[in-house]
Amino acid sequence: MKNLFKSDTKFVQKWREDRKIGFKKYAFSHGLAFGILMYVWLLVYFLFFAEENISFLSKQNLYLFAINILGGIFLFGPLNWYSNQYFYKKLTKNIPSNEAI
Repeated sequence: MKNLFKSDTKFVQKWREDRKIGFKKYAFSHGLAFGILMYVWLLVYFLFFAEENISFLSKQNLYLFAINILGGIFLFGPLNWYSNQYFYKKLTKNIPSNEAI
């Protein structure tokens, strides 16, 4: 692909593959992964570094888990999809659709 950096070409190729699974599956899978990672990070923080510790089986921990998972699925996943779509369209707007990458 002409006039694109190597990293842009990789992004366009990867995003073309990721788009094939569809918005809902993409948002769910990427949002869930993000939510789990954030939950684990915050759990480690609260268990070892925060002045106020939370119990592993506490109600507060359950809320933390739910908020991270739901936030990941309903906020991070869709925002990630739309930002990737925006950059994909921006990078490919002057490129014929039949040109191989």
